[in-house]
Amino acid sequence: WSQSVFAQKAYSNVTNETPTRFVVGTSLIADILSDLLPEAKILTLSQGSSCPIHGDMKSQDAFAASEADMILIHDFQKKIPAIHGVLRAASHPGLRLETLQLVGNWMTPPVQKAASQMIAQCLVKAFPAITAMVDANLAQRLIKIDALSLELETELAPMRGRPVIASGRQADFLAWAGFKVEATYMRAQDLSPMALIQLIRLGRDKGIVAVIDNQQSGADLGGALASELKIPHVTLSNFPVPNSHESTFFTLLKANVDRLSAATSEAAQHP
Repeated sequence: WSQSVFAQKAYSNVTNETPTRFVVGTSLIADILSDLLPEAKILTLSQGSSCPIHGDMKSQDAFAASEADMILIHDFQKKIPAIHGVLRAASHPGLRLETLQLVGNWMTPPVQKAASQMIAQCLVKAFPAITAMVDANLAQRLIKIDALSLELETELAPMRGRPVIASGRQADFLAWAGFKVEATYMRAQDLSPMALIQLIRLGRDKGIVAVIDNQQSGADLGGALASELKIPHVTLSNFPVPNSHESTFFTLLKANVDRLSAATSEAAQHP
C-alpha cells in the first residue's frame, strides 16, 4: 500500500458497508482474506519469509492502519511492540479490530478451515452487506481445503508413524501429517550443549529418519543435527510467501508435503 492508494478514498465517520482496506498480521490471514474478498486492498505487517514475532513498524504501516476499514491480527501478535504501534495509530471511529485466537498450526487443513470460518464471521458481523459474497467464497475455500487434504492422503501414507526430531513450531503440522515427533527444540541459542547431545543420542536410539526445521525460526540447528545423525534435513514453512510459487495456503501445503515425502524416500533408501 502507498499513501496514494488511500487518497482515492478518504475516511468518513460513516461506517463503510463494503470494506476495501485491510491491515493484517501475517500472510496466513492475507491469503484467507483475499479469497473471501477478492477486491480487498491488503497490507500485511509480517511477510511470510520472516518471523512474525520480530520486526519493526514502518511509517506506511501506521498510515495504513489509520485509514483501514479493519485490522486482523493473530492473538500472539498483541504482545509485539511493533504491533502496538500500529494499533495506536489506528484510532478512528470506523475501524474494526479483530484478534484471531486458534489452537494449532494454521497450515493443517482442520485449523485452516477453522481460521477461514473465523475470518468470515468477523467480516459478516462487521459488514452485513457483504454476507452473501463472503459466505459463497468461504464455501468454495472449504471445498478446496477438503479436496487438497484428500489428495495428499496417498502421499502422506508412507510417512505415518515415522520418527522425527523437529522444531516446536512444526510439531503440530507433523503430527497431522502422521509423523511421530520424538523430540522438539526451539531456538539454537536456547539449547545447551548437554541438550544438544541428548537430542543426538535420542536420534540414534529412536532411529530418527529426519530433522525438520521451521523456515521462520532458522535452519542452522536442524542442519547440524541432521549432519551429525547422517539423516535428511527438511525445512518447512508456516507462512505463504507473496509473489512466489508458495504464495497461498494450498501451494505451500503441497510444497511442504512434497519436501517431507522426498526426505522419507531418501531415508528409506539409506537406512
